[in-house]
Amino acid sequence: MTQPNNRSTLGSEFLGEKPAEEGLGMGEMANRIVAHLTERSNSGKGQPYPSHGLVGVFGHWGAGKTHLLNLIGEKLVEQSTPDAPCLVCTFRTWEYEAEADLASAFIRCLISEQNYPWGQMYPAFDQTLPSKITFRQAVWEFADFVHNLGKSVHDRGKLSDVRTLAALSRGTQALLDFRESGQVLPPEPVADQIRRAMQGLMAKLAPESGRLYVLVDDLDRCSPPNIVRLFEWFKNHLDTDRCTYVLGLDHRIAAKAIVGHYKDYMSFEKQESLDYGYRYLDKLFEVEFEILPNPATERMVLARLRMDARSLAEWTRREIGRDFGGEPEMKALLGMTALWVPRVLLRAVSTFRMSLEALIKQDKADKTLFSNDLPSSFPFWLFLLSALHHLFPPDHVESFVRADLKKCQKDKGIGSVLDGERNDRKYGATDPRSDFIAEMNGIRTEALTEQQIRYLYRTVREKTPRGFRNVAEAG
Repeated sequence: MTQPNNRSTLGSEFLGEKPAEEGLGMGEMANRIVAHLTERSNSGKGQPYPSHGLVGVFGHWGAGKTHLLNLIGEKLVEQSTPDAPCLVCTFRTWEYEAEADLASAFIRCLISEQNYPWGQMYPAFDQTLPSKITFRQAVWEFADFVHNLGKSVHDRGKLSDVRTLAALSRGTQALLDFRESGQVLPPEPVADQIRRAMQGLMAKLAPESGRLYVLVDDLDRCSPPNIVRLFEWFKNHLDTDRCTYVLGLDHRIAAKAIVGHYKDYMSFEKQESLDYGYRYLDKLFEVEFEILPNPATERMVLARLRMDARSLAEWTRREIGRDFGGEPEMKALLGMTALWVPRVLLRAVSTFRMSLEALIKQDKADKTLFSNDLPSSFPFWLFLLSALHHLFPPDHVESFVRADLKKCQKDKGIGSVLDGERNDRKYGATDPRSDFIAEMNGIRTEALTEQQIRYLYRTVREKTPRGFRNVAEAG
């Protein structure tokens, strides 16, 4: 049974929860992915079978990947029938980062009831195998073997050098015995034995006519070695005919992690290195689906925050009781893909709303306050600061606040403060913040003094809800 989602933002769902309503059309995308997952293709040998391997669900942090995985899980369960059951397991990788071996953690997750949020766990885990141990015990010992194997490979460098593990654990051997029904087999490489043990495990997890779908989330938040190692295990050892893995991750971060992992072994030019990361992913995944920026994000955010307006500019006019300078520029910024990431815009608009409401309340209480002397364009600047607060690192925003904005408007534009001459302040062509900065350079609305902009930024920082952090890597 999935747990209800009581959180207010799309970006705070957990894998395995009931999906929140979002109004971004992700249900249609989930339908397309599920259609691919359940489509049967004929191999020419016996019965047709659904596609297996790795399927990627790509998108920026905060784009709604967890939400989409939850939709996929629900729809797979809806299609499940007694004759062709669809079992759905969840694996939240980030929770196991401290274990330093995600492959063994994953194997344990496969036999944990809490990782089957739709309540479909196949009731075979306490069955006794021919080796006199239970299936659950065998899997745990198999996971321990995989963990020790990983440590040995890390220390020695090659799988073939693992002499101390030449004799498989009792649990691994039990799975092999179950799979082969007592047949005596010649010695095999360790990797082949692990693969056969996984096939035996999957044969017990899913009935012969069924299929196991594993939804994997947050792998892009793990360390580069753990990311690459789990990729290798999925592709080389854990891929079986009865299981499909659906991975939600930011492929840009994954590509960088791959390059970082192999940089000591290969000589890369800067652009070539990232290309290598993308080529690695192309070889790894059978098919990829990407969550693209959605222009409907502004309407979704306004509805989620119950702001009862067709646009943020309309809501702002209603709150302050008049038109304001910079309204066209506000609309232009909201049209930039950097703000179409649901989590980013939810947080930016929430901060803007609370900051503006606080300023209005102060003005009504005391007409002598400094905020009464702000120019008519102050709502635009307040929104811009709210967006910068959640898009850029704090030191970059502080540089913007300290800058002479009037002078910047006459020179390169106010965006140049964020994308300065230093290399650590440059944003790549694929980073949506580059377009956001370019749009800022075209802003010519009435600029604020440094004292005024500092006053607004202080309000933004005071009114940012607890738990909202700067998104240093929105792209």
